[in-house]
Amino acid sequence: GQGGDETVLQPYSVSYDRVKVTALRPNNGPIMGNFTLTILGSNFGAYDNSPLARVQSTGCHSSLWVSSSTVLCKVPIGFDISAGAIIRSGTSEGSLARSFSYDNLHPPEPSFTELSTKGGPATGGFLVSLTGVFKAPAALAPPDGASSCAGTANCMYLVDTEMVFTASIGVTACASSAWVSESSIVCTARPGIGTDLPLSVVASP
Repeated sequence: GQGGDETVLQPYSVSYDRVKVTALRPNNGPIMGNFTLTILGSNFGAYDNSPLARVQSTGCHSSLWVSSSTVLCKVPIGFDISAGAIIRSGTSEGSLARSFSYDNLHPPEPSFTELSTKGGPATGGFLVSLTGVFKAPAALAPPDGASSCAGTANCMYLVDTEMVFTASIGVTACASSAWVSESSIVCTARPGIGTDLPLSVVASP
């Protein structure tokens, strides 16, 4: 009305800089999650407006605003070996692809670096102790008595899978291959002949 204030709307708009993620600390962690990931960047907000952080597609257990350049994420359980981090602050969202990896469930192929002996009688029966890496892959399982898990960190736990390691001298499998530890296997040699025969180890579930 006459003498009153009047607001005139124009077909223009103003935008603040978008959220930007530049680094993660650390950039690797265990599949069980539940550790703190520091997400670094810019434009996370001048005050705590409850930003939401995700690792790949899974929301952090909690997201804590520290400053306009730092948000802390309590990492959820996950399996990606090449995941990204995403932050949403207000209506703005920023991400950094392929910036984080969970530990791989699958260990390296069995390998050995040392033998206790390099030979024995043709009648066999002697022991060959192999020192190296003989680790079974881990798996996720529900706790005892539970039929399934909803994927929450307090429900799942790690178990070692059953794995059989078979050692062979040349083309002949050992009479027995005893797994002693993640770094040791003992082979009982069968009767045989030959020199400089290759020794090999195969892992099977």
